[in-house]
Amino acid sequence: MSLGLIILAAIVLLLAVVALLVVAIIRASARTLAQRTAAIEAEVTGNAARGERLLCPPTFARIRRGRMTTRAVVALTNERVIVSGPSRTDVPLAEVMGARSQRSYNGELWSGAAFVVLASRAGEVGIAIRAADAPRWLDAIQPSLGKGGAS
Repeated sequence: MSLGLIILAAIVLLLAVVALLVVAIIRASARTLAQRTAAIEAEVTGNAARGERLLCPPTFARIRRGRMTTRAVVALTNERVIVSGPSRTDVPLAEVMGARSQRSYNGELWSGAAFVVLASRAGEVGIAIRAADAPRWLDAIQPSLGKGGAS
């Protein structure tokens, strides 16, 4: 066997291993997102007796706070924005003072996405979701703005 064939075989083997690792990472990521979605749905269903209801179902998002970006599952209820990423964060709608939609946020722009930017006393956070979903999020958030402070 020539040296060229050995090198070619080694490259093909290396590419196959890399492809398998990428597939494993994608599957693990999809499982994590599905688990976060199920946990949010179960939690909101459990809180239904006290009046909490889902306004916008859990969806994949990228969260931009300052210069940091994380992947998460987000959902909107009549009481809060639920962000389930590497850490869990709930933003009570009573604390949201303003909301807007914009194409980019803090230098980030994603194809097919729009940022729903929430402003509170603690600062701003940009939630990148499908552009088609942004108007529904804003329509659902607007009635709660006057309850937490300035609108």
